[in-house]
Amino acid sequence: MFLNTIILFLGCFLLAQGSDFHYMMQYESQCNKVGSSTFSCMGKANSQDITVLIDNTDALTYQVKSAMGSYSSWEYTITVDGTDLGTEQGNFSFGTHLSRDHSFKYSSATVHMQVNPYQPEVYTITTANVTGGQGVFQGASGYLAYTCVSDQTYSESTCSVSVIVDKGSQNKKLN
Repeated sequence: MFLNTIILFLGCFLLAQGSDFHYMMQYESQCNKVGSSTFSCMGKANSQDITVLIDNTDALTYQVKSAMGSYSSWEYTITVDGTDLGTEQGNFSFGTHLSRDHSFKYSSATVHMQVNPYQPEVYTITTANVTGGQGVFQGASGYLAYTCVSDQTYSESTCSVSVIVDKGSQNKKLN
């Protein structure tokens, strides 16, 4: 029994050393049309506490509160193809207004946009590959997914972004 316990703890330790870095944040973003089918967008998320509560009364409650700390900046370009599909490239950076030394970039194969026929809203759903980075994200790879609710001009959006990044062998400080 003692040997099984030691093996279990050793296995958990080794798994944690090679584990991925996961995070989720809510960003506020704005897009400007820069061509007939291209949008240039910028988003920002302050440090935040996200709470998801499941109970019998409301079933699910989701709350995002700003927290003290630095922020994340998100820059991206969406190119649409005339239907509800498109492609996207962008990057996320982390730090202060003076220094954002940690960042990663991504590229998507498909952006899906759906106009709500009953409301003046556009829903955007994207999955993408993390394709590299700087600082603690040097050599990173991984995946991200996000959903946005926007007005029909994309001038204002609220986006929930979820990211899984493989630290790579060089970056053990992300945990």
